[in-house]
Amino acid sequence: MPPAHVLDVGFGIGRDAAALADMGHTVVAVEPTHEVLAVAQNLYGSSVE
Repeated sequence: MPPAHVLDVGFGIGRDAAALADMGHTVVAVEPTHEVLAVAQNLYGSSVE
């Protein structure tokens, strides 16, 4: 599969977004819940803003 642009809305802790990025896709992920976003930031570091 060629690299794609992916929008992941409500990405939770970011497992799927991270897997897609690792496969070479460009991923924009949006998580509206601050508590869940904090977990993703702890798991994936500076790649999560």
